[in-house]
Amino acid sequence: MTDSQPPNADTDPEPNLDAASQDGSPDVDPENGSSTGKVSIGSLLSDSAVYGIAKIIDPAIGFLLLPIVTAILMPEDYGLISLFTATSHVMFTMCSLGVHQAFFRYFTEATSDDQRDTITNTSISLALLYWLAVIPFALWFATPISSWLFDIESPTLVYLLLAFSVVQTIDSIGCNLLQATGRAWSFLINSVFATIAVRSLAVTLIVAGAGAWGWITGETLGRIAATVMIVAMAMPRARLRINRQQAKKLSWYGVMLVPAMLSFYVMTITDKFLIRMLCDDPFAQVGLYTVGERIAGIMHMANFSMMVGWQRFAFRNMHEDEGRDLIGYGMYLYLLGSGYMLLGLMLLGDDLTHWAIASSFDAGLATILPLTLAAFVGGLANISDIGLHKRSLPHVISTIMSVSAVLNIALNFYVIPRYGIQGAAWATFACQSLRLVLIFAGSQMAFRVNVDLRRVVAITTLYVVAFAIGKAFDPIGWIGAGAIQSGILVAVPLAIWWLPILTSSERAQIRRVIAKVTGKHPSESVQ
Repeated sequence: MTDSQPPNADTDPEPNLDAASQDGSPDVDPENGSSTGKVSIGSLLSDSAVYGIAKIIDPAIGFLLLPIVTAILMPEDYGLISLFTATSHVMFTMCSLGVHQAFFRYFTEATSDDQRDTITNTSISLALLYWLAVIPFALWFATPISSWLFDIESPTLVYLLLAFSVVQTIDSIGCNLLQATGRAWSFLINSVFATIAVRSLAVTLIVAGAGAWGWITGETLGRIAATVMIVAMAMPRARLRINRQQAKKLSWYGVMLVPAMLSFYVMTITDKFLIRMLCDDPFAQVGLYTVGERIAGIMHMANFSMMVGWQRFAFRNMHEDEGRDLIGYGMYLYLLGSGYMLLGLMLLGDDLTHWAIASSFDAGLATILPLTLAAFVGGLANISDIGLHKRSLPHVISTIMSVSAVLNIALNFYVIPRYGIQGAAWATFACQSLRLVLIFAGSQMAFRVNVDLRRVVAITTLYVVAFAIGKAFDPIGWIGAGAIQSGILVAVPLAIWWLPILTSSERAQIRRVIAKVTGKHPSESVQ
């Protein structure tokens, strides 16, 4: 962040929200219909809103299903499901070698349909080749792998793990393709279908008495169905063809990002494996830990919705003259919006979860606060690395992530035996915070973006004060505290409006939005 001559929040204009076009969408090449040039703040916000709906659907339904799931499954079953999901993410990252991320990096730089088709075809072909090298080994050693990961002497879970992870790779490329081409509504349709397919099959099987195995099988079959749909929707012209020159670029960039992605998962999921290793009654403790992750998962999904809009916004604008200001303003808007969501989850997350879960899971409520904070800080780090991408420094991202991950593991070995699942949760938050500091500092050294430090401090202070006031009412009980904390959440936007945080241009835009909704003249809406 730069603190040199911050603009006055009441008089100085922020970057033009519709700089790319009058409707907030990016410029379009009339010859090939693809997005070119800079992407406006308005486009970032609209894309993130649609992507947000798409990605919040799944964790929201997962939260609504908690009464059913916790009534049918034991904490041990929930722990097994959580370990399976965590392992699938790690396997996906290791075996796809970052090709889905490299795909996005080079696809947004392509200038013709032929180049984009070449990048798409090469990315898919590379992903499948990577998996062809892994699958025979995994099948041959399926039983010992299952015993090592899950303490189950059966290869079936590994077979399901392979199927889940392979389709996840193709699904990720398809999702990135929809994002890169600005097809937010297609992304939403696919996400809704995927959620319905995955959740309905999983719930049907556990209600039928199949337990954790039923949930895992249902999720795998649902994910396969969703991937078939996204291939048809996003990649109808895709072919299994490799361009050698493009393959070198994609493979190098992807491989350089693998340590960063692995380290991210080390910081977010290996705590479950260490809990299993270091705690008594390990599967039950993992299940309790996962309760906190349900609320933190909403924050993760909010981060993801911002990221899928952010990637196109930042990767295009970093090449533009106004890029430093646009990207810096986008970071501030992230803090404003996601910070408010964080405040709501920290104040009401434990209240909502308390009423949604069986009493046998109540011990997991203590992990909600640190895990949600960790998710928010991790999201800030994710959008702060744009300067390192601008200078093609994926190895720096990987180094920072690796340092943070190694420290997280070391902390977990110390805190889990002493403080249990709460210690693991706070260790995750501490290391995500370190990651944010290092990523932001390195990115600013590579490509400085202009963020208004004064407004960042003001909005952060407001949220911290609101949280402290809200938590002070916890001793009066779940119902009373929840009511007061809800009132605080309603009051915070009013405080943002009346305090000198928003610019005059932002206030005028808010008035116009309210006028559209209410049918009043802008001068009659918010004064």
